[in-house]
Amino acid sequence: EVHAINSEHLKNVQNPEQRVLETLNSLADPRSPVSRFHTGNLETLYDAPRRNGSSPVDGLKEYFRTHYCPSRMRVVTFGSKS
Repeated sequence: EVHAINSEHLKNVQNPEQRVLETLNSLADPRSPVSRFHTGNLETLYDAPRRNGSSPVDGLKEYFRTHYCPSRMRVVTFGSKS
């Protein structure tokens, strides 16, 4: 799965619209999640955690247990008709 995410990231690096979006995100308040790296790549999702002695899988499971719950979810729809 990490390799699929990495492939998606590499594809987006060359996308002009993605570059504009990332530039806008970099202007956000540093305390906001918007200002952070969004997609992840092989280095950030696998190599760096392993070098630091942590398991990427365990980190993901902990994040899921802490943050992924129905009471925190919202649905947003967008369209040309109301």
